[in-house]
Amino acid sequence: MGMVAFIIGCDQSYADSGKPCQQQKDEIIYERDQAIRSGNIYKQRGLESALYRVERYCRDDVPSQREDRLSRALQDVQRREDQLDAAIASGSPRMVERYKQKLEQARERLRRISAQESEL
Repeated sequence: MGMVAFIIGCDQSYADSGKPCQQQKDEIIYERDQAIRSGNIYKQRGLESALYRVERYCRDDVPSQREDRLSRALQDVQRREDQLDAAIASGSPRMVERYKQKLEQARERLRRISAQESEL
């Protein structure tokens, strides 16, 4: 059971590390070589699995999920600002209030995502 958790942990830690692909590969190869030298076949297998996933799925030119979430949140704030402007132009107090609330929700979501980004 413990070894399965270790292998899964290796795959997850490298899959979402935010490091450039080549750096991830180099680190995994180094750790795998250490595992081979120490005779730890289970760690070696886990790291080979992690290396396979990095080689197959890692793309430096594709925005990360974090960047994508931040970009979508920014777009949502802009869209809500546009909706609020249109509601103000229409003169409907009910619509203005509704879109003020939606804009505040979008800004709060953007703040949360930005805070998560700065923690990393």
